This record gives sequence, structure tokens and C-alpha cells, in this order.
Amino acid sequence: QLHDLVAQALHALHGNLSVEVLADQACVFLGSVDVEGKPDGRGVATNRSAQREERNEFRGEFQGGARHGLGGVRFGDGTTYSGEWVMDHPKGYGVEMYPDGGVYKGRFWNDARHGLGAYYFANGQRYFGRWNTGVRHGDGVEMGKSGEKYFSVFEM
Repeated sequence: QLHDLVAQALHALHGNLSVEVLADQACVFLGSVDVEGKPDGRGVATNRSAQREERNEFRGEFQGGARHGLGGVRFGDGTTYSGEWVMDHPKGYGVEMYPDGGVYKGRFWNDARHGLGAYYFANGQRYFGRWNTGVRHGDGVEMGKSGEKYFSVFEM
């Protein structure tokens, strides 16, 4: 079987590197696994969902089957996230880039912008300040396309 041949070849080349097909998650995993066969260490997981917007590819570190450590993901809609992960969720510092050209650099907590961060809008405007569960919250500075600055306070 092709899967077995690829796994044997990779094992011979890289020691503990293996190929795992996680059928229950419609996912193909290439990387190191733990004794239970769960992704552990560095690897690449590709989700092959039938829904385009749900497809994604993660490259980075795993622990006990979960994305954990440093890594990056590309989603089906073109959005990318690179940064810190804790038990399958962006948590800590990261950079998220959007198909429209917008970029967020800052802190994340459970998949959302949370804490200090900067958002660079595709039209040239910028916002530097605090975020709470994905929305601007608290004090911050907005900068227009021509450099004008505004101090803002956002309330949820």
C-alpha cells in the first residue's frame, strides 16, 4: 500500500518521522508522533474538508495531538495565522493576515485578538491599542492614511 511505502521511506530517512492519515478528522498528517500515534513534535497537518472555507494546512509544533507551541496555518479563505498556540488555539503573540490585505500583529487568547495589538487596514489606516475577545476595547490610537492621529476609547 502506498501509505505504508511512504511511511517506511520517511522513517528510514528521518528516524521518528511518519505519515498518519487521521480519517476521523479528514486530515493527513506528516510528522513525528507519540507512542499513541498522536501528532507530537514538528509536523504538517492538512485538513481536506469538502467545504473550501474549512480547509486548512498547519505547519508547526504539536503536543499530544493538539497544535501546541509555534506554528502557522493557512485557511481556505486565504487568511493566515503565524504565532503561538496552546492546546489547539492561537494564544500568545501572533500575526494574522487577511485576504483583503489587512494585518493584525499582537496578542491572542482562544482564537481571538485579545490584549495589546496593532491592526493595519488594507486602506492604509492603522489602530494600535487594546482588544477584548476580537474587538477593539479600551484606549488606543488610530492613524489615518495621511498620518493624522486620534486617541480613541472603545467600549464593548
